[in-house]
Amino acid sequence: TLGDTAGRPVVVVVARLKDQHVLLGALAQLQRPIVLAFVGIEANGRLAGLARTVPPRHRVVFVPPTERSLAFYHIARVAALPSRIEGLSQALLEAMALGLPVMASDAGGNPELISSGETGLLVASLDPAAWAAALDRVLGDEALARRIARAGQTLVRRMYTMEHTAARTEAVYREALARRRALLPTASG
Repeated sequence: TLGDTAGRPVVVVVARLKDQHVLLGALAQLQRPIVLAFVGIEANGRLAGLARTVPPRHRVVFVPPTERSLAFYHIARVAALPSRIEGLSQALLEAMALGLPVMASDAGGNPELISSGETGLLVASLDPAAWAAALDRVLGDEALARRIARAGQTLVRRMYTMEHTAARTEAVYREALARRRALLPTASG
């Protein structure tokens, strides 16, 4: 568990090792006190050292890999994903489906899922100042947080249903078969 948050908003990152160091760097520039919960990684090595340098107004919690990661979304105000190498993030989809505002690096597959300012916030990948500003923006503007959370939830419920995913997968296979047929020699010769 996260223990006493002392009224500070919780920002959750549900992921194995990504670019969590960028968020730790952002905390020095973020005046608004928060609890930053890294769910899915142990406190060791470089990250543990960086966490010890975070200003005391913040609290950093490491939660080892757990089967109950969804529970952390329910106590969070924001979900973040600092990652330069990402496909379609299950963690972002889960957070959005649960109606949580999300922010993610503007890299990999994240821009395909998030329209910045509409369904979440995209942040310059390795820029702690940009992450601090984005955190301050979403935590300081409840109307924005509600709007992007609602839009993200609507997007996930509309575009990522089993039926829609199956239809998209079928379309990909049909296109691949059509390309293959176009490359095969004809039997008329």
